[in-house]
Order: sequence, then C-alpha cells, then structure tokens
Amino acid sequence: MNLTEHTWIYKNALSKRICNLIIQEGLKKKLQIAETGFSLNKKRSPQLNKKNKFERIRNSNVNFFESTPWLGRLIDPYIADANKSAKWNFDIIKPEVFQFTEYNLNQHYNWHKDSFKHCYPPEHKYAGLVRKLSTSIILSDNTEYEGGDLHFSFQNTYNKIDNLRLKKLEIGTIVVFPSFLWHKVNKITKGKRYSLVNWYLGEKFK
Repeated sequence: MNLTEHTWIYKNALSKRICNLIIQEGLKKKLQIAETGFSLNKKRSPQLNKKNKFERIRNSNVNFFESTPWLGRLIDPYIADANKSAKWNFDIIKPEVFQFTEYNLNQHYNWHKDSFKHCYPPEHKYAGLVRKLSTSIILSDNTEYEGGDLHFSFQNTYNKIDNLRLKKLEIGTIVVFPSFLWHKVNKITKGKRYSLVNWYLGEKFK
C-alpha cells in the first residue's frame, strides 16, 4: 500500500528520568543475544546455531518486560494518536510485550521488517495476529553514543527509492511506523545506545 506518512515522531515524549527508570528495569535481568524473526522450535534457533552468520544481520542484546503495565499506560496513547494522525487507521487489538535493547560498540541491526509473512501460529501466545505498527523509543542521551542512526527505506513509485535517516534522536523520542516498513539501526561507533521497542497487533490485513 502507498503511505502518505511513513513515520510519526514525538520528540522528547518521555523525560530523562523516565528513560533512566526504563533502563534500570531493563538491566535487572541478564540480557540475551537478540534473535532474528521467530522460531517455532527454539532448540533450532538460527541465532544460536549460526551465530557468526546471523550477527551480520542482527547484533544486540535484549530483555523482554513481561509484567510492566505502567509502560503500556505510558506508551499506548502515543501509538493510538500516531495511527490516527498519520492516517494509517490500522485495526489494532493489543501490543506484544516491550523489548529492551542494548547496542554496544559495533553492534547493529541490518535491514529488516518487523512483520512476518503469516499470522502467528495457533500455539503462539499471539495466535492469529500480525504486527501492524512498530515503535522505537530512544532511551539514551545522544551525547553518550555515536552511530546508531535509525534508517528507513521505502518506495512509492516504480523508479525511486526513498531513504529517511534519523540521526542523533533526542532522549525520550518515540518513533512510530508500519511494521512492514524496511528499516535498520546503523552500527554503534562509540558508546552505548539503549532503546525500547514494541509491536502492535491486529488481525491480518484484508
């Protein structure tokens, strides 16, 4: 589908105090190696079996917030507003759990989409739903790291590919975008970058 708006951005939506609280929460548990996509059989996870290959696609550390309803109360209104203001008007049912992400020196996430080809399978906790909207929230002060730009690519006409590169986003900035949009996080060249991401779900597009 053609989009009038590819991203919707709220600058400084969260205070530095709130961002630091989220970072503290994210660091309470040991961070895990981030995987690509989802695996129906966790024992055959491609991230674990082919680590070097998949680090070229995604190299970061993550935690999932399973019991933080206050985050939803804080973030969900921005998603609803973006969905309406950007005129996407997707039918959203519920969010997934929030993912806390740490990017250290040389870590990155290459070109990818957040959405999958099919709905989540029957045995999944979000069975029958698809990712429709994604959000990326900057938790780190942009003086604390270099690199790590959020980069989008999209095409609305047959002969032109557009790129949007969001550099040095300010702490507390919330970026909302359709989950089928190609994007990446560029390599960190100095320091450490923390972010919070989530995906908002609905029934498959009709």
